[in-house]
Amino acid sequence: MIAVATLAHQRLDHVPAPDAYAAPALLAPPPPRLTDRSGASQTATIARSTDGMFYIGADVNDRPVRFLVDTGASLIVLRRSDAVAIGLNPDAAPTRNLRTAGGRTAMPVLRLDSVAFAGRSLRGLEAAIVDDAMGVSLLGQNALSRLERIAIEGDTLSIG
Repeated sequence: MIAVATLAHQRLDHVPAPDAYAAPALLAPPPPRLTDRSGASQTATIARSTDGMFYIGADVNDRPVRFLVDTGASLIVLRRSDAVAIGLNPDAAPTRNLRTAGGRTAMPVLRLDSVAFAGRSLRGLEAAIVDDAMGVSLLGQNALSRLERIAIEGDTLSIG
């Protein structure tokens, strides 16, 4: 599955997504360590939504976007309306043939200036753009793998 996401700067939103959307809840250990400006590692916690998923608010290119944390998505995936709302032009983006849960499909892929969440700012991440029917943008492994830790304990997701 492809994932496009934006991360929110020190803002974690707990907003339920439509029940029609479901995503894998598998977690992989992320490699590099991220720190805040002081050099200290930070951990953020997110409560499980009533639909069983974890959602996070992020700032993409300095604009807010709501994401589903999707550890099964390789890229950040932005809904077309989210991409347009943050000033991107999906129609001008080059398309790439990507493998999704539904098979291979061509979709626009853009490079994001910044994705900020939980006190971290990531630069130059790619994001695929999909139709709004998906219901929510996805925060995928190209962002999640840059965290030191991601773990689920009960109804809490810890990232840091």
